Amino acid sequence: MQTVCEWWPCWQLERVLMASLHDMESLLYEAIVDGNLPTVKRMVNSGIGRNAVLHSPRNWEAATILSTAAFYGNLQIVSYLIEAGASINFQDPGVRRSALHWASMGQGTNVVKYLISRGADVNALDRDNMSPVMLAALHSHQEAVRELVEAGAYVNGIDRLRCTALHYAAFHGDPVSVRALVLGGCVHNNAIFVKGTPLGNLATSGDIANVQLLLAAGCNMSAEDWKQQVEGVEEDSEVFQLLKEHVHTAPSLKQVCRVSIRGSLQGQQVQKKILQLPLPSSLIDYLLLLY
Repeated sequence: MQTVCEWWPCWQLERVLMASLHDMESLLYEAIVDGNLPTVKRMVNSGIGRNAVLHSPRNWEAATILSTAAFYGNLQIVSYLIEAGASINFQDPGVRRSALHWASMGQGTNVVKYLISRGADVNALDRDNMSPVMLAALHSHQEAVRELVEAGAYVNGIDRLRCTALHYAAFHGDPVSVRALVLGGCVHNNAIFVKGTPLGNLATSGDIANVQLLLAAGCNMSAEDWKQQVEGVEEDSEVFQLLKEHVHTAPSLKQVCRVSIRGSLQGQQVQKKILQLPLPSSLIDYLLLLY
């Protein structure tokens, strides 16, 4: 009796097997999107690798099974996959993103919290040198930004475009994320091609509260080119006058000390570290930028 390989050319057999694999990937992907836990369990238990990469039919980027579930915010499936042996910090061989990267781009804050509680690396970097907090800021996932900052995400990281999470939050006009990142220790204000500076974007959008916060935190604002940062902002506006006064006023010793102390905390869990300092409550409040 002939085997299949003897009467069917190998290239045809390979095509059938690849089509079958593709169908399985599509079925598993759709089950995750639909939140169909029984189907996910059945397919995973049938032999699909716990860290297998799915090639999404909806976008060009591939992600692991766990990352796909994390992106769509399905906590039940995420929990099941981790208990079944999926590696929480596994990064796919393509874009090098972990499940926390994908969760930070989605809207499932509960998944972000869960992954952090299970030991996900909050500072893992993908192919473009982007951390979860950068991707959360880029996608205006405010709660994820706050959770990641509180969990110890390094807020001063710079990606391949020379952007920080603060650049993305300010560029997209996300005041909640901007505040969380500045309080977390990020004060980078370098100009990025096309995107401008964080301070310039905040001023242009009229976000006076965060302009004041960023200035208090000690962002770099050159007296020579500050007007270029706020090009297009009306000179008689409140924010323009605020920046003008800041540039032409020497910082107090108190302000210099605040900026120096906050800078020494290295952009990780800044608020938590400040609260642990043996200082009077009034100084603690000042370091926390409460006034």
